[in-house]
Amino acid sequence: MAFAGTGLKERRKRDGGRRISQEKHNLPFWIWIILEFEMSMPDIVGLLGAAFYLTAYALLQLRILTVDDFLVTVLNVAGGVALIYSLMWNFNLGSLISQVAWLIITVVGYARFRMISRRRAA
Repeated sequence: MAFAGTGLKERRKRDGGRRISQEKHNLPFWIWIILEFEMSMPDIVGLLGAAFYLTAYALLQLRILTVDDFLVTVLNVAGGVALIYSLMWNFNLGSLISQVAWLIITVVGYARFRMISRRRAA
């Protein structure tokens, strides 16, 4: 990547802001956001986790998927794991407790659903 090692804030000071705006138009939006806010890998993973949670919630609310769909479980587990990873770097006890609880509830709920559906099939 052409910007490795130098944050845009440092470059803005050095270039008077002119060069930044020119480079911004040559980058995909998501790369520009990462560079503009000088995000670390835990921040990026945490944002992906939030995106997974919100995607699962939106798919449920829009009635595209149901609670019984495996994809909802996958998105919730991936969101929980990603946010827990992010919290290892930027610790917050309240967030950690809620993420672990969300993860446990998701796994237990899915396991319970699978057991009930197997009993019905038998």
